[in-house]
Amino acid sequence: MTEPSGWSLPDPQQGAGTGPDPGPGAAGPAPGNGETPPGSGQPPGYGPRPPSPYGQSPPPGYGTPPGQPPGYPPPGYPPPGYPPPGYPPPGYPPPGYPPPPGDPSSYGPAPVWGAGPAAHGRKPGIVPLRPLALGEILDGGFQAIRSNPKTMIGVAAIVLATSSVLMILPQAWLQLLLGRTTAQVGDTVDPAAVMDASAASALATVPGLLVTQLATTVLSAMLVVAVSGAVIGEKTAPGVLWRRVRRRVPAAIGLSLLNGLIVLLAVAVVFVPAALSLAFGPLALTVVLGILGAIGAFVVSFTLTTRLALAAPALLLEERGVFSAIRRSWGLIRGSFWRTLLILFLAGLIAGFGAGVISVPFSLVAVIIQQVTDNTAHTSFGANLAETATTSVGQILAGAVFTPWNAAVIALVYIDIRMRREGLDLELIKAADEQTGS
Repeated sequence: MTEPSGWSLPDPQQGAGTGPDPGPGAAGPAPGNGETPPGSGQPPGYGPRPPSPYGQSPPPGYGTPPGQPPGYPPPGYPPPGYPPPGYPPPGYPPPGYPPPPGDPSSYGPAPVWGAGPAAHGRKPGIVPLRPLALGEILDGGFQAIRSNPKTMIGVAAIVLATSSVLMILPQAWLQLLLGRTTAQVGDTVDPAAVMDASAASALATVPGLLVTQLATTVLSAMLVVAVSGAVIGEKTAPGVLWRRVRRRVPAAIGLSLLNGLIVLLAVAVVFVPAALSLAFGPLALTVVLGILGAIGAFVVSFTLTTRLALAAPALLLEERGVFSAIRRSWGLIRGSFWRTLLILFLAGLIAGFGAGVISVPFSLVAVIIQQVTDNTAHTSFGANLAETATTSVGQILAGAVFTPWNAAVIALVYIDIRMRREGLDLELIKAADEQTGS
């Protein structure tokens, strides 16, 4: 697998979402003089890396041999309709004699175009290099982890653990600060104080969630590149992976923030009628508009999340700018929306269930610590620290497995759509051959 460079793709079909890359903010093409770009981690003496397959245009005459009209056999094969009906005559050639040179019966079966390596599903890496079925995409995520656990799980665990360690002490202190709003007198608990304690506990987790989201964004950016290499059988070491991705990390963070802002603004617009009714209209109308707004927000958020799901792979694997990557994702999803939505929905269910199985036991231990230390109001810094640390361990273990898997699924959806529309499978086969030296 090569360093993602030269990924910009011309627009052979506007409907396929391969629009031209805009100037401002978009990454330029890779150097074409055979030099290795700085920071690529290329060992000296091995020569320049070949261009990445993901930025290549579909080969001209895709599915048709070069120099031949569609469906026509190559030189050396008989034309369609040959030999004529009734040939060879009965009894010819005599038993035991081979047909003379040039005789039509000496020709073997005509080749079937489109039955090359891509059609047979050649599999140099984690998935066959052909359009993928839903099960192959979901299984490919686990195969990506299994093929390179040191990078996929190891990098995820390091990134998530680092972000958690940075937030354990501040979160425990914030819980202590906000928990002092709780009042408990003997066995009587003030309901308002309980609500204050719950709100304080939730508010104290906000900084940690923001840091974790930032860490997950950087992690997903790295893992998308690792998965793109695993497709052609390359195992990317953690250090090499970081050198390939580090200059694109700011753009990946900006893309994540912009995608979240787009979804948030769209959901806010959906609730505008309910907000206006709350201020100026009757209560009954406000309730109805609120219910419709909740349904609309659900639909809008799912739609936009699906439409923007492939922006990160486009940004990283095609070296696009932030806005160009969003347009690219929107175009690729066009015509594949419901299939992509189904895959992402199933992936979310699997990841959520699996992460819950891993993290829930640690959360239960944190609750036991809270009860044993009588820290319901979060007034003990030591107990807060123990609870936060225990919960963080479960989140790290769950994220180390299912964050890479989810990133792999998104990357495979992107690759699958491009194999279906742009003949990317042929470029990947070529890259796999170069990788193995065959």
